[in-house]
Amino acid sequence: MRISVIVCTYERSELLEKCVQSLLNLDYKDYEVIVVYGGAQDCSEEIIQKYDVIGIRQKEKSGLAVARNMGIEGSSGEIIAFIDDDATADNDWLTYLSMNYEDESIGAVGGKVYKGDTDETWFSGAAIDMFVKHYKIKIEDYSRKGIFPILNGCNMSFRRRVLEEIGSIDPYYTNAYDDTDPCIQIKKHGYNIVYEPKAIVRHYASYTGVTRSYLDYYLRKNRIYLCLKNFENIDIFNFMRDDIYQMVKDFKNITHRYKNPEATKGSCSLMERGFLYSIFKIVVSARIRGYMDGFSARKLRRKV
Repeated sequence: MRISVIVCTYERSELLEKCVQSLLNLDYKDYEVIVVYGGAQDCSEEIIQKYDVIGIRQKEKSGLAVARNMGIEGSSGEIIAFIDDDATADNDWLTYLSMNYEDESIGAVGGKVYKGDTDETWFSGAAIDMFVKHYKIKIEDYSRKGIFPILNGCNMSFRRRVLEEIGSIDPYYTNAYDDTDPCIQIKKHGYNIVYEPKAIVRHYASYTGVTRSYLDYYLRKNRIYLCLKNFENIDIFNFMRDDIYQMVKDFKNITHRYKNPEATKGSCSLMERGFLYSIFKIVVSARIRGYMDGFSARKLRRKV
């Protein structure tokens, strides 16, 4: 079973080399490594040539989902696996992912993510409901009705024919929830999603990079979009009421960050623009855009 491993990076070549080195040491026979890269200041091409992996250059900064789709289009594997550029994989990562695909009902498989070299877990299986609230669940609960198992974009894989069936990853997701949306689609199409705890990736989370600096904005905007796009039966009134509660939490959060900048150093460069700008961009603007785009996507799906 051939596996294509895709790494998406943008002006973070200083992180990429360690990731590629770990991928070339995997204890798996039939696989390829593809790096989707871009940016005027990016040196990823030198790393690609040095390690003789496949490189696909983004001519324009189009976001993470578009980069993932470019990698998929340029791949040849039956299974498509993703890992972040600031992460490394254990030697048997692909071995444990691939074992689960012997069952044809499996559409996606993801593994455990540790915080760097520590024993602290970053991701160990989760699910969401129609309000996009996250739940920590056991492996045996992944088939439970009313919840949608999700995988972490730093350590996830998909069966190619299932991705082709659901369509490409929605290019709307510049950053955040680009890993969640395909999981929802896969579940809706009747396939199962597996969390494999023995497939391990170590994430050395870096908050550098052009897009990640606005992560707080994308998290709010894309959560609303994902919910309105994917869940036709959701009670909009209750969702918006819940979102108002989240707005209050965001306001308190930003206030705390602004007063204690060292506590969240590097987490969001929007904070550098000032308190009022941060409040408007994260609490207000992100939500307005999320609702506008979400209702547009909802309307478009009804026409199809």
